[in-house]
Amino acid sequence: MRIPAAFCGIAGFKPTQYRIPRDGVVPLSTTLDSIGPLAISIACCAIVDAIMAGELPAVPAPIPIEALRLGVPQTYVLDGLAPEVANAFAAACASLSSAGARVVDIPLTELTSLAAINAGGGFAPIEAYGWHQPLLARRGNEYDQRVRQRIERASGMRAVEYIRLQGARADLISRVAAATAGFDALLMPTVAITAPPIAAFERDEDYRRLNALILRNTSVINFLDGCAATVPIPNTGAPVGLMVVGHHGADHRLPCSRSRHRVGVRPKRLTRGGLCSLRPKPGCLRGFGDFQNGCSSLGVVRPVCVSSGHLQLPNDRNPFARQHRQGKLFGKAVAKSHRSPMTSATQ
Repeated sequence: MRIPAAFCGIAGFKPTQYRIPRDGVVPLSTTLDSIGPLAISIACCAIVDAIMAGELPAVPAPIPIEALRLGVPQTYVLDGLAPEVANAFAAACASLSSAGARVVDIPLTELTSLAAINAGGGFAPIEAYGWHQPLLARRGNEYDQRVRQRIERASGMRAVEYIRLQGARADLISRVAAATAGFDALLMPTVAITAPPIAAFERDEDYRRLNALILRNTSVINFLDGCAATVPIPNTGAPVGLMVVGHHGADHRLPCSRSRHRVGVRPKRLTRGGLCSLRPKPGCLRGFGDFQNGCSSLGVVRPVCVSSGHLQLPNDRNPFARQHRQGKLFGKAVAKSHRSPMTSATQ
């Protein structure tokens, strides 16, 4: 969800994996898959995330921006950045620093081991092969052949290699957690490049190179089973995303701030019937931090509001508003929705 959000200039949120049930989801990787929302703002993401997790939307405790300690890894995630991405990311970090956050460069050399750990292909190909193998045997010609080749290459992985991969992942999670324990969040570009044109993927070698570069930074957080949000960074060209990474299980504490200082883009007002209201109201949901009066340090639009545990949606034409008034978005209805077919998005 973070990659399409970054490419399209909107917000996206990847929760810690256990937070949202994956019942009924067609898996890519049972180890890495998470279910999360894309929306026009982080506030809207917070609302959808809560509903999918079977919770009533709640207002997390605000964190003053002056209290935030944000780490910027200098290893791996900044390699090969497109100039426009590097410039936008540097400007976002400087903007947060000038607002009072302590933005600290950190080596995080633990990430250098990722390439060696995943040299055999990692979790996604072998776990995808486990699910797709019967279909590939019957209808392999109907698959995208690049995707098919990537999945089928994992067929030779041995059980001992998979077990060692699990152990290496647990070890890396532990080492990175220790190295980042003193920080409220990490900052990095969501994607190393802006969205390439379709024509750029015509040659197989370009497809492999661009695909790896696009997936790289979000895949790091999937491997570490962290939570992460992406928000758009203002720039004059193609959209660039800023990824704010929280610790495992700390989804509700993914920091924003009391400050009205903004580094994100304010999307245009939605048309009548849209999900989010741009007018601040008492009790506005603050999402993953403090959305005081509808603003945050990450510059989201003013969110829909919560009053006595109820969503205030814009108008009667919105089907979500009608369902809410009929009591279908909460309680048992949420539990039932977990069994509905959904599509997994891990990125």
